[in-house]
This record gives sequence, C-alpha cells and structure tokens, in this order.
Amino acid sequence: MRFLANRSELLPIARRCSQTIGRFFESRERTCVLMEADAQTNTVMFTARGRSCTLQVRQPCRVERGGKAMLFASVFQRILESFADEATLIASDDSRIEVRNAKALFEFPLLDVSEVSGPGDAVPGRAAGLLRLCGNQRKGAVL
Repeated sequence: MRFLANRSELLPIARRCSQTIGRFFESRERTCVLMEADAQTNTVMFTARGRSCTLQVRQPCRVERGGKAMLFASVFQRILESFADEATLIASDDSRIEVRNAKALFEFPLLDVSEVSGPGDAVPGRAAGLLRLCGNQRKGAVL
C-alpha cells in the first residue's frame, strides 16, 4: 500500500478515529485505524471501531499502490499533529509501515490485518435485538 495526501485532510480523520475508539481498549484491532487504499478509485477507506459503533471515512488521495495496513489511531494522530501542513506519504510493505513528511519519517512494524472483522460485526448484541424489536413493532420503519 502506498498513498499520498495532505496533512490538513488526514488530521481531522485521525482525530475522529481516535474519538471513535475512545480510551477503552479491548483488543489491538479496536485501537487501530484500518487504512484500505484502492488504486482504481484513488481513495483510501479509514475504518475505526469503537465499543458501540464503527466509523468509516472514504478520502480521495493519490494512491500509487493499493492494499491494507493498520496503525494505532492515537499514534497516527500524534504523528500528523507533529507534521507541518505538507504532503504526507503513507506506505507499507510486507514487514513495516512508514509515515513520512518533508523532514520526518516514522516507521513501525506492520500489524496483521487478516484478523480484523468487517464493520457489520460492530453492532453489539443488545442493539441488534433492539433493531429487531423495533422492526417487528413498526413494519417498514427505517432506522
């Protein structure tokens, strides 16, 4: 995966991802932001999972190579806050992910994205039961 975007566009996304995750950490997958770069559409999907919701933001970027990578959301946010407002390059290979700006480079070991489940799993059992209950009481209601 390899994409280029402006820091001013990435920072609000990183902040929202950190807010969605919050301070309660259940597992590594829930403390990370998943970045999925699509070279065909030149977009990157950022996914963050909290205790009760999933945030997905699709951002237009210059994608040079598609792929997936995870990075701890709070670390990602702090890195972007330390950068000047310039182009930011995020790239990963088989063993590491790097976040680079004009004068700074941060490298981390690559986290395994294969154990991350899809956003459909983010609805807790209680909320799913409530949705079924509302659906049974009101036919055709949109929630």
